[in-house]
Amino acid sequence: TTLFRSEGEGTLNRGRKHISLERRISVGTGPKEKLLLIVGVFTAFYSFFYITGAHIYLDVMIPVEPYRAGCLGLLLLMALLVYTQWKGVHWLSAGAIVMGILGAGYYFFAYEHLLAAQDFGNYTILDKVMFIFAVVGVLEATRKSLGLPLPIIAALAFIYPFFCNYLPGILHGRGYPFYRVLATTYISEDGLFGIPMGVAATIIIMFVIFGQFLESSGSGKFFVNLSLSLLGHVRGGPAKVAVAVSSLFGTISGSTISNVMTTGCVTIPLMKSIGYKPAFAGAVEAVASNGGIIMPPIMGAVAFVMAANLGMPYFQLVVAAILPAILYFLALFLMVDFEAARTGLSGLPRNELPSLGKTIKEGWYYLIPLIALILLMYFLLYSPERSAIWSTVVLILVTAIKKESRLGPVDIGVTLKRSIRTLVPVAMACAASGIIIASFSITGLGVKLAGGLVRFSGGNLALLLSLAALASLILGMGLPSIPCYLIVSLMAAPALIDMGVFPPAQKKRGCRIEPGMAEQS
Repeated sequence: TTLFRSEGEGTLNRGRKHISLERRISVGTGPKEKLLLIVGVFTAFYSFFYITGAHIYLDVMIPVEPYRAGCLGLLLLMALLVYTQWKGVHWLSAGAIVMGILGAGYYFFAYEHLLAAQDFGNYTILDKVMFIFAVVGVLEATRKSLGLPLPIIAALAFIYPFFCNYLPGILHGRGYPFYRVLATTYISEDGLFGIPMGVAATIIIMFVIFGQFLESSGSGKFFVNLSLSLLGHVRGGPAKVAVAVSSLFGTISGSTISNVMTTGCVTIPLMKSIGYKPAFAGAVEAVASNGGIIMPPIMGAVAFVMAANLGMPYFQLVVAAILPAILYFLALFLMVDFEAARTGLSGLPRNELPSLGKTIKEGWYYLIPLIALILLMYFLLYSPERSAIWSTVVLILVTAIKKESRLGPVDIGVTLKRSIRTLVPVAMACAASGIIIASFSITGLGVKLAGGLVRFSGGNLALLLSLAALASLILGMGLPSIPCYLIVSLMAAPALIDMGVFPPAQKKRGCRIEPGMAEQS
């Protein structure tokens, strides 16, 4: 059942001077869709409630880790509704995710008890069972939403501390008791509810909501037509349009899949219509959309995790990413130009392209939320998540000026549901990464691997950087960007620092990017 359809419907009308992207928002019918809507809206408002500090004014104190556990439990519930069925062998998968919901919920309600038990190591049977439940649920939800590679790595990392005393060489350790693994993986800030999950539950969720509201308002049509009016007539124009519109859309989305779904349905048929081979057209769109995660000001989820991990302002990371992003798209732009020159492909006739002046006149207001985001985050120094909230409010207000972009209560509810659904794979990747980080933290495996890399490179910095790049390439073939970055940084960053490469900022133990910390203090 299609639960939402707003970013994949495109129409190409040759000879009509009109190329557009349709905006469709479907509520969906049936009890499952209604339950998805309720869970999505509730999760979004739960995050708003915490990030804006409303719980403080209502005298409801929610500590950081329980808040993250609550978010994880709600996202696991969303995963249960989206990815599983209560029939056949699927009941095993559904049951595993229900176990995860119970494990996260137990942490939320028994947080004070778990902290007290951690001080003395006297965990109850129920504590241990719920810990296992949480790990099993996260691994299964990760498998359902992202495939096998990440949960396999996370599962191996989870059992590694128990059996490392039986392993040879650099993997050898002294072995660790169950209570130690429980304390680090389930309770401490290095585990399931650590920094990656914290970033997903605050910054990423707000930027996902902001990007989804932009898509729901029809901004995709504006960016496609803007690119077509500027580049559609030049040599190999449609391919260059794919590059340009993906870079523009990347500034508001930060999601590769969303980028492909929104722009690819227009750019791929256009490229094929002028003579590009289907495989080449699809490849250009895929590579261009992938670049959206490094295009400021809204980059992919890994950028927020990176900023939190380094303890640095997100703005500094954006500045560092500008030049690589420009070079990435410039290289792709030149590649499609060379291909067009080699095959003798021309652009589209001017009379089949939208007018630049008309495009800007009809869609200029889509730029206002982006400008508001930049002003709030980079000049007024608002936190990223609060900047995203207020930019979303600005977006809803400015898009109300035209009927075709106006978002009513139903549109807002469906967009919130879609946002939380989009967040599920990202959050599961963050939670599974927390299991890996906990294993590295307990055993010191990261330090051992870093030492091994330094010895293997023979003190050659260029070779060490090449090894880190190769590790990123190989891991990136099967892992999402967040766990790929975290695993490589755990292995390579200490080695690079040992060889004199300084990080942009030193990570401080206990330093968290959390909403309104200064105001709450």
